[in-house]
Amino acid sequence: MFNLPRFIDLGLCNKVGGGQTNNVYELPEMPGVLIKTVRSDIVDPEGFNKRSKGARRLRRLGIYNGVARELNEFLVQLRRRRVPPFNMPFAQPLGFVQTTEGLGYMVERIDDRDGRMAPTMRDLCRAGSFGALHLKALNEFFDRCKREHLVLGDANSRNIVFTDARIGKPEFVCIDGLGEKSVIPIHALSRYFNDRKIERLRQRLLREAEWARTNPAGQRPRRNGRKIFFALTCAGVLTASTAQPTEKATGIEVSQAPVQDEGFIDMAQDAIDYAVSLIAEPAEPLPVLGPPRLHDVSRPRPLPANLTAV
Repeated sequence: MFNLPRFIDLGLCNKVGGGQTNNVYELPEMPGVLIKTVRSDIVDPEGFNKRSKGARRLRRLGIYNGVARELNEFLVQLRRRRVPPFNMPFAQPLGFVQTTEGLGYMVERIDDRDGRMAPTMRDLCRAGSFGALHLKALNEFFDRCKREHLVLGDANSRNIVFTDARIGKPEFVCIDGLGEKSVIPIHALSRYFNDRKIERLRQRLLREAEWARTNPAGQRPRRNGRKIFFALTCAGVLTASTAQPTEKATGIEVSQAPVQDEGFIDMAQDAIDYAVSLIAEPAEPLPVLGPPRLHDVSRPRPLPANLTAV
């Protein structure tokens, strides 16, 4: 156990990771705990992401919206587990603490049997060590997510780690990206749609593992060009529908454009995120086409209802 300090100087901590929005630190006095903070270079004076525009700036939580989403999913899962042990397929939240980079979000640290930070699935694939043991653990992870109705809003191979020291057997654990991201919480409300999303994620990660196994390191995959173009086109259309009103050079005010709608903005951002994920994703194999289907002339086609035979 450890005594929770009131304030932590992150200059005394070791930075062990980070991403597009977060920095991750460890403190030697707090074993088994990681501290996540929001990168100060992406935050404006009002506490919003500098890239947030329009209706996104109406969200009162600002840069902590993702933290609230993860906590909400954690509480939903905890509601079904009111009696220990609380073994869940994701890193458990442990609390908050003030730091030199603002609010620090403390989460469970996932280690391997040697006490080092557990490798991500992407690390295993790139090292060529993803084998049958990992495949079995990955399938069990997704099967459990389905059973528990766990919503994985932004899970990928970079935030799913492998360990065999947490519960005494090999398993994959999600360390980031929990919670519903859609404007309409369809995955949180419906097991059917959530299961479909989990299955798509499973197939994508299995394709990534297969591509890493059959391709040498450093070789770039063929891009999913048509999917990327379609996703970016949808993002452009949705963004244009929320354009701000402008004025002509003559000073005559143009009629008001549609008011910015949070739903359209979220869908546009989701389309952009989908395109970005496709850029980093291995392309699907081309389908094997069979011989052309010929019309069977021995069976006459039925005439349309408005025609009669002569």
